[in-house]
This record gives sequence, C-alpha cells and structure tokens, in this order.
Amino acid sequence: GGSKFEMTPHSLSDYILHQQAATTKSKSYASHMVMGDAVSLLKLRANTVSYLAARFKQLDLNGDGHIDYLEFCHAFKADPIEAEKQMKNLFYLFDTDQSSERDLYERITFDEFLVGVALCFMDTMLEDAVRVMFNGCADDDGLLHKQHICGVYQKMVDPSKFDDGRVFNEWLQKMKQFETIVFGKKHTLNLEQFHHGIVSNNLQYMVHHFLQSIITMTLKIKLSKNDFSTSTTDETTDSEIFINPTTQFVRSSSIVPVEP
Repeated sequence: GGSKFEMTPHSLSDYILHQQAATTKSKSYASHMVMGDAVSLLKLRANTVSYLAARFKQLDLNGDGHIDYLEFCHAFKADPIEAEKQMKNLFYLFDTDQSSERDLYERITFDEFLVGVALCFMDTMLEDAVRVMFNGCADDDGLLHKQHICGVYQKMVDPSKFDDGRVFNEWLQKMKQFETIVFGKKHTLNLEQFHHGIVSNNLQYMVHHFLQSIITMTLKIKLSKNDFSTSTTDETTDSEIFINPTTQFVRSSSIVPVEP
C-alpha cells in the first residue's frame, strides 16, 4: 500500500534485518554477509525470508537478535549438557564463519540462520550438508561407524512429526539401505569416503532428508519448492532442491508459484 520503500527481494531482506535490529536493545546484531544478497545467493524467495525472520524471532527467546546455544537446545527440547555432542554439531550447522575455535558462547545471527536452513535443501550446498551430517554422527575418533547414522536418526527424529508410524518406518528402512550402500564392505568411513559414497550413488536426497527431518521439522520450519527461486533465469533448477514430503506443509501465507 503506502510503503515508502520499494518491495524487492534485496530491499526486503535488508528491511527485515533493520526491523529486527530496531526491536532489540542490543546493537550487536552482526551480519557476516551482505544481507542484500541473501535472496539471490541462497535462492530463497522474498516471502520466504520474511517467514524465516518471523520464525527466527520466535526462537530468539531473550530478544537480543541472536539464537544462543541454550535457546537452540530449548527449541529441540534437549538437555544442553547431556546431549552436548549432537546439539553442538547441529548448532554449528549455522556457524558460517567456519571459526576454528568454537565454543558454546557463539550465537547464530539471522543471516547464518538463513544459510543453515538453505543448506538442508540445496544440492549446490551439498558438501557442507554432508559435513554436517558426518559430524553429527561420527565418533570422537573422527570416523563414521556403520549403524551410527540410523542410531542418530532414531534418537533425534520425532516419529510423531510424520503422518503415521508407517511413514517413519519406511524412511528408517531407507536410511538403513543408505548406510548399506554408502559403507559397502567398510565398517568405518572418513569424511571424504562418506562424501564419495553419497555422490557416486546419487544419494544426495538422503542427506537432505536426514537434515530436514532432524533440523527443520524440529524448528517447525515448513518449506516447499515454491519457497525457492527456480525460474529459467536462475542457475538453480527444480531438481537441485529436495523437499522431504513429510515437511511440506501448506502455510496460511502461501508463496506465489514461480512463473514459467
């Protein structure tokens, strides 16, 4: 209506960032990347960024413009100490600055949140997605042991989020088949071997299913392919986005489909 600013994808993401910063007393609402590029770089549509901003604000319990480790654990209903190893690896999914010295005092900024969400869906970000999955399941020896993927999956995924128990069990069987194929005759894999096994067998979608089932379903982030820009002018194609069927819900503020 009477908005004074032009509603474009770039300006909207900037506007959201400034609005979020304006509602918090903290001046440390840091941005590691230029927010004006969030939509174009991550292929997220403008309305999707707005939806994710609202979800981010709900997860930011103290309203300081960041999601800290305790707030993150609260969203997962996980004990921050007892579940520390797995929760840290999930928390660091959103650590886009790739800091070598990580600690639990780090906080997730809004732009890091956007990158972490996109990571769960985009084939173009597969290498990082595989790393997150590997780190979430690997032992302290830095190796991934057979059956650990299914162990983490069963522990971290809430079956009640699926339509029924049958659907969850079907995906659990697919995850067991995924392990069998990727590991082959080996009992342990390093990150490079794990990545190779996934790509050589075209199992990228199982990585995205794993991350979506654990992360986006728990954080109540509901996206469909229409939330991503896949027009003919973009490099991203529809086939490069995997949506776990159980996470594809209809929102009240539905996204307008991309025009052919």
